[in-house]
Amino acid sequence: IVPLPENEDPDSFIRSVGRKSFEEKIKEAPSLPEFVFASLVRQHGFSLEGKNRIVESLTPLIRAIGNNQMQRSLFISHFSDKLGLSTEEMQQRLSEGGASEEFRMKRDDADAELPLQERQVLEFLLVYPDVLPRLQDAGMRQVCCNRIFLDIVDKLERLDGDSDSPEVLLDHLDDSSRSLVSRLLISAPCYPEESKESMVCDMEQWLRKKIRKVHNERLITRISEAQQKGDEILLLQLLEEKKKIDENGTGLACSF
Repeated sequence: IVPLPENEDPDSFIRSVGRKSFEEKIKEAPSLPEFVFASLVRQHGFSLEGKNRIVESLTPLIRAIGNNQMQRSLFISHFSDKLGLSTEEMQQRLSEGGASEEFRMKRDDADAELPLQERQVLEFLLVYPDVLPRLQDAGMRQVCCNRIFLDIVDKLERLDGDSDSPEVLLDHLDDSSRSLVSRLLISAPCYPEESKESMVCDMEQWLRKKIRKVHNERLITRISEAQQKGDEILLLQLLEEKKKIDENGTGLACSF
């Protein structure tokens, strides 16, 4: 994670200080796991409960290593040292799930409640928060209505392009949302910069297509009601409206 000066993006920063300074800043930047760990320490501290919650949030990162036992051992040794725990105690807490049952339930609820496509949109927004206005204009809030999604997006929107937005965002979330965002940041794929625009276009198209679908479903309900009431004038108006929607939707496709 590379914090940039206020009101700067990578392009403007490179123009102002040069590519060499930017590359040096990248070399000095903490890795994403270290960045997330530092944020978790600020949030929870080093009390017994705080350490439990930090271990809980680190668990997905360590599990994502898979069967690479050497790398897993290095991660456990590294983070246990930072937490002042023995590697055996760290292993035990990872096996037990780390935090309290109540916190695990909140974490699981956050994961379970967030639909796959909303999760993908949120993951993309965490990597590219600058595209938020475009997705808002495409009707994101009409389609993505999950309370956890909207809560995170509300916080992200209030940051308004803050150069340290991932860190500041984590500071403003409750436990379950913070844990979810931490895992999304850790697991987010490395999107090639050249594919960013096409992915945004796909998401915009998907959102507009979903809005048309919802509108179409509502129209069908109103058409059925107009038929039952025998209101021929309203029925003709609704049928004409549906025809226009169907024509505008013809030939649309979306890979998202």
